[in-house]
Amino acid sequence: MLKHYYKTNWVYCAVLILDPRHKIDTFSATSWGLEMKQESVEHFNKSYRDYHVSMKTETSHVEENVVPEISEKVDDENDSIDFSSLYEDSPKSVDFKAELDGYLALKRATKDQNILDWWKVHEHNFPTLSRMARDLFSIMATSVPSERLFSVAGLVMTKTRNSLNDESVRALLCLHSWLDKSL
Repeated sequence: MLKHYYKTNWVYCAVLILDPRHKIDTFSATSWGLEMKQESVEHFNKSYRDYHVSMKTETSHVEENVVPEISEKVDDENDSIDFSSLYEDSPKSVDFKAELDGYLALKRATKDQNILDWWKVHEHNFPTLSRMARDLFSIMATSVPSERLFSVAGLVMTKTRNSLNDESVRALLCLHSWLDKSL
């Protein structure tokens, strides 16, 4: 099991950390969790830093067309201007380490807490983490629904019904779904 998780399932570990009901504490509950904890946390930290950098880059392009003041320190030897002030953190940006530490320091949510609602409420406190949560929680845990749809579509589009257009197939699949759900 560990061999499988080490190679393929870093998303599971990241989602476990982003679940406010579990966080990192859950890794300590099982022996295989203890073995995975260090590597999972390291991978999560790397992914978190990548998200933080990408968000910072995106927001720097969007911030109301404000042009930052450029420090015009001229290097006499090269006659070049120092643009380092463009790369300094803006006062609005949150230190990424402080954001993660703040999240991990919070008391775990109750088992009845809806995690999507929790992240909606806390998205302003943890902007990078909430974006990670939105992205990772939207990944389907299984491919069964799509496989079922292809199976039903195969029953609809047979050799004898191969001239159906896409609208007809879509309508038949919707009707099948509605009948299946008693709608």
